Amino acid sequence: MHDPDSDEMLATLRRKAESLATDALPAEAAAMSAEALARLVHELRVNQIELELQNEELRRTQSELAQTRDRYANLYDFAPAGYFTLDTRGVILEANLKGSTMLGIPRTELIGKPFGVRVARLDQTAFHAGIGRTLDTGLSQTLEVRLTRRDGSRFYAELTTEICTSQDLPPAQTTLRMMVADVSLRCEANETMRQASLILEASPAYLIRYPVIDGEPGPVSFVSSNIARFGFSREDLLSGERSPRSLVHPEDLPRVEAALRDQAASGRNAFALDYRILTKNGQVRYVTDRVQFTRNAAGAVIDVQGLILDVTDSVLARRDLEMVLDSAPIPIVKVRLAEGGDRILEYQNPAAERIFGPMNLGKSCKAYLCNKETCPVLPHA
Repeated sequence: MHDPDSDEMLATLRRKAESLATDALPAEAAAMSAEALARLVHELRVNQIELELQNEELRRTQSELAQTRDRYANLYDFAPAGYFTLDTRGVILEANLKGSTMLGIPRTELIGKPFGVRVARLDQTAFHAGIGRTLDTGLSQTLEVRLTRRDGSRFYAELTTEICTSQDLPPAQTTLRMMVADVSLRCEANETMRQASLILEASPAYLIRYPVIDGEPGPVSFVSSNIARFGFSREDLLSGERSPRSLVHPEDLPRVEAALRDQAASGRNAFALDYRILTKNGQVRYVTDRVQFTRNAAGAVIDVQGLILDVTDSVLARRDLEMVLDSAPIPIVKVRLAEGGDRILEYQNPAAERIFGPMNLGKSCKAYLCNKETCPVLPHA
């Protein structure tokens, strides 16, 4: 890439040099011998070649500088983050293409405007305080604010400001370089996690996670704070004082460990287990554990997560109901309507079993319960 201004300057200098040489040569040549004149001509030719080589090197250097300038401009414009240059009042002096795209405003309209007008009202104080700290301390500052696009929509942005000196501005004028990164996805994910954590902490279930090391459960890496429902603190488990196994009722522990081994060998990653746990004061509670495995590339389980729900009340209520049904003096049955309209006996209490026999569960009941083609109890049967 040639610089026309540079070429014109070199041509002008050459014309001046030729003019000076032409004016001086006749007087000097008259006093020179032929041999001296030949040496002078030789020296002039050598000098001319040297100047031409230097001129070519200068053109090459100028071309490389222009290419470097173009590459920098492309990197600046198409960087994955927005870049802005601000004065000490926060007025925009420069903006890259990514920055203008993020805000939905052409660069020509951003230049000369205060960047703060794009900051959400509730974040204005934090924004100006961050700029102030950068100017006061000379240190880079990072903060998170909400920015408003031209269409009124907002997004979460991480701003990083630092002091810079621009060659295009007077040396005494301080400017700020600011990088803007869109962190909306991260903020939304954090908010989702926060909401999920609030829901979890208010639920009767607690979450526990621990690694598997050489096939054995390692120390607990995470447990939700509502483990306190069972008398334990998070520190009891995170410190290693309590292991996941220590919470399981001793009578159920062999069955639980065998189920975990079988599921790990089967390749399944999600399943449920029912067992009992012991609270810190020794009370027995019934739980359903929703287990989730994490495996490595070889398929080995490396992490176990359990969402453990206290179902004691429903288990005891079911037992009370079973006791009532078992002791009832009258026959009680549960019938399911199958495809095709047949009725299937799903449950019968002892009184019914004494009348109809123990072999009828899972079979059609119409022949001995009512002997009717249309069920008198089930609708549309």
